[in-house]
Amino acid sequence: MSKRQVLGNVLSRMGLLGLLRRLEKRRPSLKILAYHRIKDIDVGKYLFDEELVDATVQDFDRQMAFISRHYQVLPLSEAYDLLTSGKPVDQVVSVTFDDGFEDLYTNMFPIVKKYDIRPTVFIATDLIGTSETLWTEKIVQAVKTAHGKTLDIAFVNEGQPIQVNAASQGKIIAQILRHTKDIPYTERLAYVDKLFNSLAYAYEEHPDSRFMSWEMVQEMSAWGVEFGSHTCKHAVLASVDYETQKYELEASKAEIERRLSKPCRNLAYPYGGPKSTNKETERVMSELSYDHACSYISGVNYPDTVNRFQLRRLHVDRTVDLNWFKAKVTRPSLFAADFYKN
Repeated sequence: MSKRQVLGNVLSRMGLLGLLRRLEKRRPSLKILAYHRIKDIDVGKYLFDEELVDATVQDFDRQMAFISRHYQVLPLSEAYDLLTSGKPVDQVVSVTFDDGFEDLYTNMFPIVKKYDIRPTVFIATDLIGTSETLWTEKIVQAVKTAHGKTLDIAFVNEGQPIQVNAASQGKIIAQILRHTKDIPYTERLAYVDKLFNSLAYAYEEHPDSRFMSWEMVQEMSAWGVEFGSHTCKHAVLASVDYETQKYELEASKAEIERRLSKPCRNLAYPYGGPKSTNKETERVMSELSYDHACSYISGVNYPDTVNRFQLRRLHVDRTVDLNWFKAKVTRPSLFAADFYKN
């Protein structure tokens, strides 16, 4: 248990978070919570990336109950407009989700309706309504289903052969994902093809890694869920050229607007770290009339320092219990890991 978690639990149990909330109100802000998936899993048997599962159904319900009681919760576009309007702003929270997995419809959607919370969901449009999934999910499944095989591929185990088993799979997956996210697109395709061939792996549709259908997206949109772009193919934008970036952002925006008959104003960068975008990304964003975009860099957004194409978010994951969650939302600078101070 981290020091942040211990302190958050202590302050929550002592009833001191209310005092911290009042102190936070001295500086108006927008806090954007970042999730990927809401799902109950058995980690030992789960064949895909457990790091994308950010809360159990019960934990997410409790988290939404807390923010609905203590904050003004708005879809990201409305929250951003309010933050930058020059009008008085209280503590505003937005709830966001990346990717578009089916559990957002089956598990998340009933809970946000229960608390009348309208989240923003960033979708990779080429995956919606298909039998495909993220290339990172395929990598994880390929390794987890290869126990007993020997893997000999660059950037894994310092280039030395290694047997895939329960003890080694975590290290192997981490090394592959770290490498493939940082290399140019064409190199990534070649590397992943070589990996899959070496493990005799071929993806088949699986319910644990299924994306939503467009009918699900349309139903959620009609209720009030906001949808933004997460590119077409979940592209690492900095790894592709200007024309490909423009296609990924333009085509995904157009498809969302065509399917939902609503403007698509925002985007979340896939992976969202400092190396995920470049100067051309913001140029394309401006040309295509995107209003704002989310990074995956930890932090809070303030009216006087907000960068509309690098909005900070607060990550939520399965290690965050309810008391830590309360503390994290109440005073992110103290309780959020890797917090970026504006």
